[in-house]
Amino acid sequence: EMQTNKPLSPLEDCHPSSGAWNLYLAARLEEEGAVAWFSSSWMWVECYMYRRMAQAVNMAGPSLKGLDFFRGQKEEGFHSSLASMEILGSWLVAQLASSCPASQTWATLLQVSLWGNKCDLSISAGAKNSALGDPVTGLQAMAERILSNQGYEAWQRLEERGAGALVDIVMDNSGFELFTDLCLADFMVTSGVASKVRLRIKNQPWFVSDTTPRDLAWSLERLSASNVSCLSQLGRRWSGHLEQGLWTVHDDAFWTLPHCYHEMAAVDPQLYSELSQVKWTLASGAAAFSPNTVPIQIYSIFCWTGRNWEIWSQQVAAETMCHCIINKQ
Repeated sequence: EMQTNKPLSPLEDCHPSSGAWNLYLAARLEEEGAVAWFSSSWMWVECYMYRRMAQAVNMAGPSLKGLDFFRGQKEEGFHSSLASMEILGSWLVAQLASSCPASQTWATLLQVSLWGNKCDLSISAGAKNSALGDPVTGLQAMAERILSNQGYEAWQRLEERGAGALVDIVMDNSGFELFTDLCLADFMVTSGVASKVRLRIKNQPWFVSDTTPRDLAWSLERLSASNVSCLSQLGRRWSGHLEQGLWTVHDDAFWTLPHCYHEMAAVDPQLYSELSQVKWTLASGAAAFSPNTVPIQIYSIFCWTGRNWEIWSQQVAAETMCHCIINKQ
C-alpha cells in the first residue's frame, strides 16, 4: 500500500481508538478529496502507520496480544546508555543532597532533558542510538546550538506560584530520555516546587521508542536491581514516589490519535479538563508539538497569561527536537 501510494483504509480492529481514527480519516477524505500515503499530511499519516502496525498485532490472535514490536530496540537503547545514566544519576543524588540553588539544578536538568531527545530511535531509522559521555559537562559543548535560553524566566514564574504545584509531564521516549525526564520529575517533588507530578505516556508502541507503561515499569525494575549504587538508589526512590502517590502514571489515548492539540477539548474533554487543572505542563521531546504543525528546530516555553500565550522562544539550531513548558494561571 505504501510503496504504491494507495488510499488510506479505515481501521478494522476492535481497539477503542478505531472509531476516532476512522472518523478522522472520513473528515480528511471529505476535506481533501483523497487521503493516501504520500499525498496527505506526513505527520498524521506517519501516526497512521504506527496505528496500522498495532492493528496487525491486535488482529493476529491472542498469542500476540500486548506485543511491543520495538521492545528489543528500546531495551538495547537503555542498556547502551547505562554509563551516561550512571554519571547523571550520581550527579543528581549529590545535587539533591546539597545546598546548591534550586534554580541551577533546574537549568541543568532542563537542558539535559532537552538533549535526551537525541536518543529518539525514530530519527535514527531504527539504528542503535544511545547516550554517550557525561550529559552534564556535555551541555557546554551543546550550548552554541541553543539560540535563546529563557529557562531561568520559566523557573522564576514557577517559583512565583509557590510550593506544592501540580505538574504534568507529557513524556516522549524511553531509555535515556525517560531517565532524564524522571531526574527532572524527582527534582521537582524533592525541591518542594511540586507536590505531585503526573507522568503522561503512550498507551501503545509508538514512533519506535516512545514510553509505554511496560517501558516505565521495566526501566524502574532494571534500575532498582542495578549493581551501580546511584542507579539502584534512584530506581528504588522513584518506585517509592509512585507508591506514595508523588508520581502517578497516565497512558492517555489522545497521544496516539491523529488530532492536533487544539482539538483536545472536543476529542478528549477529560484529558483537557485534567491538564487545565495543573499549574504547569511540561511536554518532552517530540511531544511538545502539535501533530500536524511541527515547529522543527525549536525548543519553546509557553506561559498562559489568561487569554493569550506568552511565548519564550528557546530555539535549538540543527536539531529536530522540541521541549516546551506550558504554564496556566
